[in-house]
Amino acid sequence: MSVVKLSINTDAQLKENAQKVLNGMQLNLTTYINMALDQLVKKNGVPFEIVGEMNKDQATQLLKMELAKAIDDIHDGKVLDEQQLAERLGI
Repeated sequence: MSVVKLSINTDAQLKENAQKVLNGMQLNLTTYINMALDQLVKKNGVPFEIVGEMNKDQATQLLKMELAKAIDDIHDGKVLDEQQLAERLGI
């Protein structure tokens, strides 16, 4: 595995607060960012719920991304028929 340097810009107070939380968990910022990136790839999307109010453009973009993912799932055969769904739900 080759390693690359990643540089980001963030609010100084946000970074400090995040480091305090991570220190309490015995993690550092680099480890956390790598964990988040790994989950982003594994889940093919943001690995956590985004909370707060969204404006119309953000909501539209989120819906478009979810729709595109659903269409990809259909094309990849990642769908259940009615019987499979009932079995999975135990009904």
